[in-house]
Amino acid sequence: MKIYLITLILFANISIGLSQNSQAFKDAEKFFKEGKYEKSIDLYKKSLKENSKNSYIYGQLAFAQLFLSQYEESQMNFTEAIQLDSSVSDYYNGRGLSKAYVGDVHGAIDDFTKSIELDPNFSHAYLNRGSAYTSIEKIDKAIDDLNVALELDKQNPDINFQLARLLYKNKKLNESIEQYNKAEKKGLNSEDLYLSRASVYYKLKDYDNAIKDYSTIIKKNPKQTDALNNRAVLYDEIGKKDLAEKDRQTLYKITGVTFKDPKEYKYERINSKNGYYSIEIPTHWEIAMESTNSEDKINITVPQKDANERFQTVVITLSYNYDMSSNYGVGNEDELINFWQQSQLKNTDGYKTYDLISQKQFMLNGWKALNFLTKSQRNDNTYELLMYELVTAKQDQLFYGYFQSASQDFKYYQPIFDRIMKSLIIKGK
Repeated sequence: MKIYLITLILFANISIGLSQNSQAFKDAEKFFKEGKYEKSIDLYKKSLKENSKNSYIYGQLAFAQLFLSQYEESQMNFTEAIQLDSSVSDYYNGRGLSKAYVGDVHGAIDDFTKSIELDPNFSHAYLNRGSAYTSIEKIDKAIDDLNVALELDKQNPDINFQLARLLYKNKKLNESIEQYNKAEKKGLNSEDLYLSRASVYYKLKDYDNAIKDYSTIIKKNPKQTDALNNRAVLYDEIGKKDLAEKDRQTLYKITGVTFKDPKEYKYERINSKNGYYSIEIPTHWEIAMESTNSEDKINITVPQKDANERFQTVVITLSYNYDMSSNYGVGNEDELINFWQQSQLKNTDGYKTYDLISQKQFMLNGWKALNFLTKSQRNDNTYELLMYELVTAKQDQLFYGYFQSASQDFKYYQPIFDRIMKSLIIKGK
């Protein structure tokens, strides 16, 4: 899993007591710098046998584990490093990331704050804390942190980009445009920037500039379906029906289907087989239910006629699990969520890619909940997927849901997935 917003500082001075001639340590450092983290982990562990009181080795071991999504082990070794040397801001920043990825957002914020106390000029710690604040909807605090990060790292366009997105979320549309413009001026010219800025222009009813951004994307990538679809909508808005139809014809050639506007979907509420939860889904989507002595499950798919050749990737899986304490020996909410996370990491072990893009912590009708957005690909012969991974727990009950599609179609299905998730009602056993 990729690690975002993290700076790894390789120390020039090795702690006293470590032999500079240790071949295991030298090889570990070499593999670490080459991104061969599994090999570096084995050698850092060997180095610790030679010097078990070296904070630097614990820190490097923890960073390597963090890059390999070994969050519990990483957190443990960052703690060991901190106990040996509590003056290093990077250790708190790294441990904060380890905590954030397992859903301990408040613990992560505490560690990012300590990192900042130790090094007030550590811009990435402000970025990380800002991201953590965003996940718990403390947008004003997140904006404050990103402004500090920007002051410390003025030439980093990614900070302007992240700040622009937060300002949009806070309904400060003109300020959001200003930050997107600054990010572009500094050299950021990604599809995400133009798509995001176009959305703000649309909210401001500045259709000409929105169309200009979509056209920039299409010029670089003529098969960018989101830009084509959105530009067609805007052409309709300003009365250029011929250009709108031209974009829709291009979309049809690319996808093999004329996608229906999600706003036109009709929904119906369905109950799980045992009635432990219910949810609203599009009336024409297909469902399959199953239940066991401890699980109530629903699988939801789209009919082939309603999608393109990637239709089989559009799947929603919902599962309510009860009696977790007697079945698996886990009972409280934190243990249940951690149990699910460890199971998910095992399930994706061996994938070509499995990257965390964002996460959000919230309460869902009295249930502690986390929602992750991930990108994954099993191997070269499968589609790259974008997926919401929702997990929520209460007492010894665990509910999880996967909402996935091929990555190139996710923008289309995302508002549908969002509506379905918002409609979820868990009654429990």
